[in-house]
Amino acid sequence: GYEVAANGSLVGYGTSPFAERKIVHGGRQSMPFEYDNTTATYSEAKRTFDGPQDWTKHGIKTLTVWFYGDPANVAQQMYLKINSTKIPYDGEAENLKMSAWQMWYISLAGKSVSDVASLSIGFDKLGGAGGTGKVLIDDLRLYSLDRQQIP
Repeated sequence: GYEVAANGSLVGYGTSPFAERKIVHGGRQSMPFEYDNTTATYSEAKRTFDGPQDWTKHGIKTLTVWFYGDPANVAQQMYLKINSTKIPYDGEAENLKMSAWQMWYISLAGKSVSDVASLSIGFDKLGGAGGTGKVLIDDLRLYSLDRQQIP
């Protein structure tokens, strides 16, 4: 969201280390994501890949995202975008207030994933009302298994 007036997101901490190193799901760090939809239209972070990725190569069926909320968060509508296709979080918006790691399963069935150029995570206003908060994002993973088979 940096220098984009309509985007109320901020990824990373303002000082080094920029990643979260104490509250992590896997590995050694997670990504802090602050959202503020009180004056901004939306809050979104986007990763553009160096070249398009073909997620159909290995029979990919599911994308998972782990997130960790904060009780002080104002619930908003979390979403993920593959290129420009927006996929709303299908759990309760109040889950953004839980200070525990939660897995979001995203079925890729019927989605165009043979030419993935970008992946975004964001938050829209919920019911027209803006809000602020911070979540940690970790372990975005692709699986060739469906939801029932993922451990």
